[in-house]
Amino acid sequence: MRLLHTADWHLGKVLKGVDRTSEIGEALKTLLEMVAKEGVDLVVVSGDLFDRPQVSAEAEAMAVEFFLRLRELGVPALVIAGNHDPKERLEALAPLFALAGAAVRGRPLFREEGGVVEGTARRSP
Repeated sequence: MRLLHTADWHLGKVLKGVDRTSEIGEALKTLLEMVAKEGVDLVVVSGDLFDRPQVSAEAEAMAVEFFLRLRELGVPALVIAGNHDPKERLEALAPLFALAGAAVRGRPLFREEGGVVEGTARRSP
């Protein structure tokens, strides 16, 4: 199994008054190309998908778009909230992200609480 471990996307980042979301979007396009080229089986985002609790609609849309493109490649994703992420918001968005092929965990869960994640999207043979 080939895993691509990523973190710290910080979608919605504003640095010195400049929204960096479009630049991050370009990096995500490159990431999708890498996933396809390298035959990645699972993408893990281990924290800081977003930059702050209240993110822009553009930042949320970019995340959903990325996971939809990833699903088209047949590659599932696992997203784990980081210290910048809005944990409750990620939990609320989890069903939407699941439709896009990404399992989202806003907080750690034990096995009996649903902490085991099974992928649904699979790469075509």
